[in-house]
Amino acid sequence: MGARELLLETVELHADTVFLIDALNGERHTYGEFHRMACNVAIRLKDHGVVRGDRVAAVMNNCVEFVVLYFGCLYLGAVAVPVNPQLHRNTVSFILEASKPKAVILTPATAGLVDRDLLARLNIHALRVAPTREKQDLANESHLWAMGDPSAEHERTWEPLTGVGSGDWHSVFYTSGTTSFPKGVPHTIGSMVSNARAFNSMQGLGPQNRFYHVLPMAYMAGFLNSILSPFLAGSSVVVHRAFDARLALSFWEAAIRFEANCMWLAPTILASILRLDRGLKGSQYCRDQVKAIFVGTAPLPMKLKRDFEDKFGKSLLESYGLSETLIVTANTWNSEYKPGSVGLPLPGIGLRIADESGNEMPPGADGDIWIRSASVTPGYLDDNSLPDVARQPGGWFPSGDIGHIGPDGYLFITGRKKDLIIRGGINLSPRAIEEVLAEHEAVDDVAVVGVPDEFYGEEIVAVVKLKDGYALAAIRTELLDLCKSRLSPGAVPGAFVDIREFPLSSTGKIQKGKLREMVCTGRSRGADHVAP
Repeated sequence: MGARELLLETVELHADTVFLIDALNGERHTYGEFHRMACNVAIRLKDHGVVRGDRVAAVMNNCVEFVVLYFGCLYLGAVAVPVNPQLHRNTVSFILEASKPKAVILTPATAGLVDRDLLARLNIHALRVAPTREKQDLANESHLWAMGDPSAEHERTWEPLTGVGSGDWHSVFYTSGTTSFPKGVPHTIGSMVSNARAFNSMQGLGPQNRFYHVLPMAYMAGFLNSILSPFLAGSSVVVHRAFDARLALSFWEAAIRFEANCMWLAPTILASILRLDRGLKGSQYCRDQVKAIFVGTAPLPMKLKRDFEDKFGKSLLESYGLSETLIVTANTWNSEYKPGSVGLPLPGIGLRIADESGNEMPPGADGDIWIRSASVTPGYLDDNSLPDVARQPGGWFPSGDIGHIGPDGYLFITGRKKDLIIRGGINLSPRAIEEVLAEHEAVDDVAVVGVPDEFYGEEIVAVVKLKDGYALAAIRTELLDLCKSRLSPGAVPGAFVDIREFPLSSTGKIQKGKLREMVCTGRSRGADHVAP
């Protein structure tokens, strides 16, 4: 069965089942209602000149309307180009210029992020959407569509996905760009659908699952993991705003009110909930009602995993994937857990650990992680061209990550290739050092980087964010002793510095390139504190 038939069959099978719940006002939309809204949006886009293959950018915050737009583009065969409104205005302009969309969808809250002169120069149509949570800001401006619009009746003579094939592009997601401008990563409809189905099959997801959606919808995991996967499983989704510090204080309220029992969370979200959630209702609900908490987008520190599981009584199921590969491996609730592992490969995905020459490494030995999957992106979108991604013979994609495969086939990630520290000719994994330092009671977060050193080539510097009430001068010796007791002598940091806040990408990942520059600048002044 092709992607087109599968998508339409899903709607038919679950037409009267609730698909979306708006956490803001409690409005519920069945699969059938959602399908009709997506058809209406596709027709509205078509009326504005958008045809199959055209790109449609969307600068939107999380909302039900964003989900409808994704599927409206899909039904028309247009390519969705989501843009995170948390990005700098210059980065938004870069993405629009690089992707060259036919139209850009804006809301009252995001209209100011777009350069109108740029739109005019590139002949990009700016279209408005009226999200429920922004209607009060819309005034009397015209808009592409709004939920509950009385004119939102799609033409019954128009058939969604007509002429649209599995090989057509579904979307172009832009990477977070930790050290430079982001890269556009396209994926086809077929690769997205097949990857979501493989994950669903591995996890046994179905109509019994209700997801709590708090990831940014403008990034891959915010669509593939939290919208497309539940849709294909016949599950329902509680749509909330993207997670922030304010939501951490009331995180469980909407989950409890709308009886969500599954969720995708990032390690930064887990850490915030653990630190800020003071009540008992959340931990009790999580223990009794939540079926699965999936974790992705960044490595999950072992201490954070243990602390969260101790408080909330639910095992965290870590997975592994990249923007270029979609979901690669996953732990499941009914499989044996291997401490530190990101799980087993999804069906149809191959893994290989290679040395610098491309030779396969034995089980348990660290090396470059190579991935072979039908879901690997065809290339990076670069000024309307599509240069191939680097592949090794046999179709293997080098992930840029370092790790090993255990004797039972479980994958373990030990670091990023570009983050490896080469000290005295020996490769060292920053993550292994970070895991040790995270065990200290004073450490709130930690990142380890390598800086130039005349003798060793690189020296290890541990940058720590301390909890309130602690000072680096008072615990420096304790941190050093902890490392000496748990690490080989060559892996012990040569210096410790503290920081108030880490430089983060828009997806919450520590920008190690920027952090390394900050550390080098501080060391040149002899400082033991890094200024953000």
